[in-house]
Amino acid sequence: MRDNLLEFPHLDKELVNVAIKEGIKKQQNSRPYSARVSQPCVVKLGTSIHILNGRSDISQSARRLEVLKQCVGYIFSDKIAEARKTSGAVFYSIKSHEDARIALCNELASYKKQNKPRLNNQQFEMIANLLNCALEASSSIDEHGIAYTMLTLATTFHR
Repeated sequence: MRDNLLEFPHLDKELVNVAIKEGIKKQQNSRPYSARVSQPCVVKLGTSIHILNGRSDISQSARRLEVLKQCVGYIFSDKIAEARKTSGAVFYSIKSHEDARIALCNELASYKKQNKPRLNNQQFEMIANLLNCALEASSSIDEHGIAYTMLTLATTFHR
């Protein structure tokens, strides 16, 4: 045992119990800051799912991601003409939305897993343009994650 350590002082049992009871009383009497009292009300039923038909229920963001996936699919299935038709919308989507850049990384990673990294010149050019666009448009939020993922993807796909 060390000689230079002070002994822990003895606590009075009654003082500790009084302090605990006071704290419990204060806690019970005080109203939680985040608690909100709201009046009950009737919530109307929305449109049922089976009434929504067609593509009107898909949001703009979901459509953008769907077009991006189609474009990447066209590139890997060597349908370059179809990919070029959708590339304008895909580039705009990548430049303006972080979720599109993340979706591009995920989509290219899925093709990486399918062992299709060997591309012809046109396919490689399209993939390189998509990667370049995503890197140019990255914001401070997704800068390191997107750049790191793009680095691994860029070294995977080759001519």
